[in-house]
Amino acid sequence: VLQTKLSDTGITDIGQIVPYGKYILRQAPLEIFENGFPLTLSRWPNYGFINITNVPSGQRYSTVFQYDSDRPKKWANQSDIWVYGYWYQSWADKAVPIKTLDAQHKTISLAQPTHFGLRAGQTHPGGGYFRFINILDEIDEPGEYYIDRTTGMLYLWPAFSKGLYSSNDVIYGSMINTCIQLTRYTSNVVFENFILEACRHFGIQAQDSSNITIQSMEIRNTGSYNVYCRKDCRNFVISKSYLHDGDGGVTLQGGDRPNLTSSNNFIIDSEISFFSRVTSSDANAITLDGVGGHIEHNVIYRGQYTAIRWTGNDHSIQYNNVFENCMNSSDCGAIHSGKDWAARGTVIRYNHIHHNLQYYYGADVRGVMLDDQYSSVLVEKNVFYNNAGHLNIGGGRDNIVRDNIFFNSTKFSIQVDGRGSSHRNDKSLMNILNKLPYKDKLWMSKYPKLVNILNEHPEEPRGNQIYKNIFYNSGKQYTVKWDPHKPAWFDVHSNIISNSTNDFNFPKLPYADFRTRCALTTFVKSNHLTTPILPDQTGPRYHVGPPFVTPRPSWLLGGSHGNQPSPQGC
Repeated sequence: VLQTKLSDTGITDIGQIVPYGKYILRQAPLEIFENGFPLTLSRWPNYGFINITNVPSGQRYSTVFQYDSDRPKKWANQSDIWVYGYWYQSWADKAVPIKTLDAQHKTISLAQPTHFGLRAGQTHPGGGYFRFINILDEIDEPGEYYIDRTTGMLYLWPAFSKGLYSSNDVIYGSMINTCIQLTRYTSNVVFENFILEACRHFGIQAQDSSNITIQSMEIRNTGSYNVYCRKDCRNFVISKSYLHDGDGGVTLQGGDRPNLTSSNNFIIDSEISFFSRVTSSDANAITLDGVGGHIEHNVIYRGQYTAIRWTGNDHSIQYNNVFENCMNSSDCGAIHSGKDWAARGTVIRYNHIHHNLQYYYGADVRGVMLDDQYSSVLVEKNVFYNNAGHLNIGGGRDNIVRDNIFFNSTKFSIQVDGRGSSHRNDKSLMNILNKLPYKDKLWMSKYPKLVNILNEHPEEPRGNQIYKNIFYNSGKQYTVKWDPHKPAWFDVHSNIISNSTNDFNFPKLPYADFRTRCALTTFVKSNHLTTPILPDQTGPRYHVGPPFVTPRPSWLLGGSHGNQPSPQGC
């Protein structure tokens, strides 16, 4: 472990750790980076979490709990210890300071409340697990660091240099809050061909801006979102860029929803990865809001929670490769929206959505999650494979799921329900609906099924259609888990279940070639189904990042994987 006094290097503003997590855009203190990569604030456990075993008061909103580890007994005179975890819900994380730690009795008193209270771990629907952070004694592996905020001393274990640095290594800290902040209504600006990094808050921040282009950029190592443009951003384009190691990738809001005026915003031909570096929930790869946004030809992977979270109308989500998300949580969708009857017109098509798996107890992880009565999205011509669950319709209406490949889930292919009958979301749904002119001529012409929704038992998930899809599971997973007594709610017809991997060209990675053959041939021809999209048709089509940056591996971006083996005989 190496050490240096930060003031000797001219660094005096080391900042303070402040709460972060769901509903909070993280404001980082000084963070340390090595040769372009972030180091990790010392923590224990290094991977995974500790269970809460008991809340002694029995009160949900208590701040005192017990845990199941002897590790803190080894720490000597530690102060300013924080804890980070999922305290009650497996989709709501928060970091909070410790008030007192009784290591002998394994009891913690928090200095402030958590989201939704506390509960013991491993209980449905999840939550009740945490880790300790900011502990000097827990610098126990390469890449960890600790800053003593009393003495200003930095301690770190080099990540990649075998314990010793040379003149070729660059070790640096984040000094600026938001690196580039555009004044409100800024327009006609191009950012191109450079690296932007080491920002304690946002990389680039804007509001009500138009005609902004971020092209061939690498934006990395930010305390919050790499790019953040809120309210009414128009013609805002992020293309051919490499965004990574932020606490969120891109937030982009824009367009006039009451008038359904498109924002014409694009996130295209880019790579977004390791995008929830510290925070999980709400630190999405892409948060898209408004009207007429486009998320196309991107590769999005390695996130603790959601990759694409959208709200609003008439968005296009297509030709993306989305994988390995929801890695530290449950009740999560790699592509996710919810609680809106009026958010119609969005299309999810021609994507590869895969390996979004569930590692923690709680509600399900899904490839596409239409949560809490979200209504009227078109999901077509995608390839879903090796997800925990491929897709769910959580009580919404008028959703269409057609012409997709659903291959080998671990829990279910599609899950649908009628949760609106509990009426728990009525207030939120009505608040959104009543703010929109959904009965005027424009809305009636675009979304004719919406105008009479309040007269047609809106709590019922009517008008959903699931047809002309191809399913394969290696075990006994549900194909469509639903209530067969309500066919008007979920019209499931003209689908086929394959019994063999030989019905697909070569479904294994790295090829992921799901073009159909053998027993599926007649079904595909008679139903005029689309040829399943291949990996190299998804993801970026051009060099990602500045031209001087080494090209990203072609296999990662959906490119060629070499000579594909021939499929076996039928």
